[in-house]
Amino acid sequence: MWLGDKGCGETMEGVWQVRYEEEGNTRVIKKVENCGKAQTKWSRDCFGNITKELKKKRRELTRAEKMVLQGVGTGRLFELKKEINSLMDKEERMWRQRSHTLYFKDEDQIVAANLDSILRVATAEMNESLTGTFHTWEVELTLKQMASLKVSGPDEMPPLFYQNFWELVKDDRLLFCRATTHDCQKVMEIFMSYEKVSGQKLNRDKTTLFFSKSTPREMQRQIMGALGVTELKQYEEYLGLPAMVGRNKRASFDQLKQRVWMKLQGWEGKLLSQAGREVLIKSVIQAIPTFTMSCFKLPITLCHEIESLIRKFWWGQRGDRRKIHWVRWEDMCQHKDQGGMGFKGLTMFNEAMLAKLAWRLLHDDNSLFYRVFKARFFPRGSILEAKDSSSAWKSILKGREVILKGALWKVGDGKKIRIWGDNWLPSKSSAKITTPVLFGQENSNVEVLINPVTRRWRIKVVDHVFNEQEAETIKNIPLSSINHVLVWPFTPLGNYSIKSGYRFQHERSAQPQRAAQDSTFWKNLWGLEVMWNADPQWRWLSEMKGSSIKDIFKRGFAKRKDVALLAFTGWAVWNGQNQIFLKEATCPLNQIHALSKDRKYEFQLLHPVVGTPQHRNHTGWKPPDQGLYKVNYDVAIFPQQEKSGVGVVIRNEEGAVMASMLQ
Repeated sequence: MWLGDKGCGETMEGVWQVRYEEEGNTRVIKKVENCGKAQTKWSRDCFGNITKELKKKRRELTRAEKMVLQGVGTGRLFELKKEINSLMDKEERMWRQRSHTLYFKDEDQIVAANLDSILRVATAEMNESLTGTFHTWEVELTLKQMASLKVSGPDEMPPLFYQNFWELVKDDRLLFCRATTHDCQKVMEIFMSYEKVSGQKLNRDKTTLFFSKSTPREMQRQIMGALGVTELKQYEEYLGLPAMVGRNKRASFDQLKQRVWMKLQGWEGKLLSQAGREVLIKSVIQAIPTFTMSCFKLPITLCHEIESLIRKFWWGQRGDRRKIHWVRWEDMCQHKDQGGMGFKGLTMFNEAMLAKLAWRLLHDDNSLFYRVFKARFFPRGSILEAKDSSSAWKSILKGREVILKGALWKVGDGKKIRIWGDNWLPSKSSAKITTPVLFGQENSNVEVLINPVTRRWRIKVVDHVFNEQEAETIKNIPLSSINHVLVWPFTPLGNYSIKSGYRFQHERSAQPQRAAQDSTFWKNLWGLEVMWNADPQWRWLSEMKGSSIKDIFKRGFAKRKDVALLAFTGWAVWNGQNQIFLKEATCPLNQIHALSKDRKYEFQLLHPVVGTPQHRNHTGWKPPDQGLYKVNYDVAIFPQQEKSGVGVVIRNEEGAVMASMLQ
């Protein structure tokens, strides 16, 4: 919004050329800080307050609408609407930059990336280059490849700032050593060598020490004196997280509630629509504790108190003045295709994020994160057998519970999968065996159901032990060549994602869900090309006296009526009723239909329907190189028959079929 004005660049350049007494990185940080302050002042002077300007124009629009009802001033009405739409566009871009919306939009696509199936093609030379020291030009290139309005860093400046006004960026470092003066002296020697080579200096003002409880106080004083740095206190934070999490976890994380409360206090006095409140709650308020929740399990009482603040803000409660909460918070947290608003239940979302860490400790055994935690918490097994320990480790084990409830064992030889107790049936509703346990077989493993020679199920044993439905399901499970692998059945590739984990948690804890036809209804309702404003007097409505609004909309969808116009007119009638109750001027009843059509047309003009999808260009079959063979395969799934099929064909460089298989 600002970069289009040349004054923005001139302001940044002027601030950057000012001389500062600080040196090195401290001077750069000071310049970035002053750039932010100068930009704020320049924006206020040149653009003014968009929110105040919008309020002013809307008041003028209200007066113009009253004039139109008297038959005069239509030209000014349309002119004001254009000005308001332009200001709303600027306001939207402003809020998009301030919020974390882009982060949540792309989050699950990033988290769900499946790297295991990618063929390793990097050579030793390429790997050496990739793992080498970062250069300034590499950092610059990375910043310029980032989305311009991604989440800002500690300096609160988005990538957009650095893309247009690039300068050096610094990183934090975390070092570990024994609490002796000798070891600390060696660390300082390493730093001195680094300073000589790189030309950068250690900033002792921003360097702190953290000692274990077993370090004597006298030794702590000696080390701090030798290094010339201070100690990190328990109540301080590092990278936005508590430096220490003791028994009183509530005191460690209470600042999250304070941050939420301060944000809401700044918004309470503003006249926000429900749509505006929804955007602010989802993209700002519920994003505040996200980073902390990805590392620690928050106290349930703290989550409930934050949710209480959100509920009060949603229903318009200010100060001590109470407002009726017309819908339960649990229903508001339902997905939109289930009739809710899609707000997050913080406790379940916290556990879903921690489950991502547990999933990494199950599958990503090459990472430094895995090697450190395995050596400390489960040196002779896997995370599945690990016991409680520190507060941070207990948090990860809380995420492990989510994995154990929803993940599914992929059957190989079946030696480590229990028949009764483990999830191994390919069913999202009931992955455990429900057939009663046979006497003396409580701890039997799946391997007893598999013929070790033919690598096929023992059909007679399966039919004898299990009920008909479960026996049929078991016989249709393909046996894998890979043993003891946990997969997540709620994503296409079987990899855990925070989004699928949260939804699994929510649906599992909820009461029996609404019927599938209700889900279709809500999807249609939220998919309307409207901004939720209106409703006309249709003849077919007279046949539905006493019916609920839900039944009316369902009938509209079924009969392919103009449900968008129905929504706009419904709002107009409801709003007119409120204006009469408040003794305000309202639109005449005989003009509601025409006004609703105008509003629908105006909204859909600003939000055009996306065009028809492009057809894919199918690539023809290409022969392999001479002397090689090409294998093509395809899989078909038939859910109704609970069957699947696979076809394979092998051809040479001339396209001749050498072998084929269909099963």
